[in-house]
Amino acid sequence: MRSASRTLPARPASANPEPRPKRLASPHQEAGHVVSKLSRLYPEPQWAILPEVRSSTGCPEGLRTADALAVLLGESSGPSLQLHGFELKLNRPDWPHERKQPEKSGPLKLFCAAWYLVVPAPAKSIVLGASELPDGWWLIEGGTGTPSIVVEAAEREAEEPTPGFTRALMRASLRAATLRADPDADAPLQPITRPALSRHHIGLGCGHVAPRPLTKEKDWPRYVPGRACLADHPTDLELVLASIEDAGSQDLRRIDAALEGRRPC
Repeated sequence: MRSASRTLPARPASANPEPRPKRLASPHQEAGHVVSKLSRLYPEPQWAILPEVRSSTGCPEGLRTADALAVLLGESSGPSLQLHGFELKLNRPDWPHERKQPEKSGPLKLFCAAWYLVVPAPAKSIVLGASELPDGWWLIEGGTGTPSIVVEAAEREAEEPTPGFTRALMRASLRAATLRADPDADAPLQPITRPALSRHHIGLGCGHVAPRPLTKEKDWPRYVPGRACLADHPTDLELVLASIEDAGSQDLRRIDAALEGRRPC
């Protein structure tokens, strides 16, 4: 049992401290970046990291999703399937809410020998001390290099996976293999609404621009992967300006009224 007064260890001083990681374009990208670094603690082929694993297939009551699971692929003297689970939090405001509901991870934590909270460096900006960790939770900090285990897990004997969870695990494995072969496979398909937006770009119905396909326009697909949607990018200015150019007088009055309140004094 951890002491309630235990605090996170101080980071060692260095003459050349590790630079703070550059903030990525969106929470989605940053989450993917932190999860991908877990493979340095759980390297292939001994382990496989699977992002976004559900507790079962279908829509049963109490369905939950783990941000990532590490599956041991090498020899093990433990249960037939050894798993470590990970809950990712990118900022301090999200953590107290999660901390008050540790039971949310229950349907997945049952099958895991260890359950880690994963946060960007420095860990103290999100978790003020180890006493904030619920029972059975441990802590990993991810920076620009290899993530570090701040509070190491005392592994438990996990329960045998249910058939529904085993199917969900296999489905997550298939999805991870698909994304590795095609990083755009997870991007939503968006319609091409402005094929002649510019010499180099087309406009999409989602409000983003995309590079013009290299084939002739008659051979273009009706939909293309929305990479900017996947990255949570805001609407592209180039497409906004094109829409303003095409707007009628009534639309222009509405646009002007909306801008009036945003103009600097």
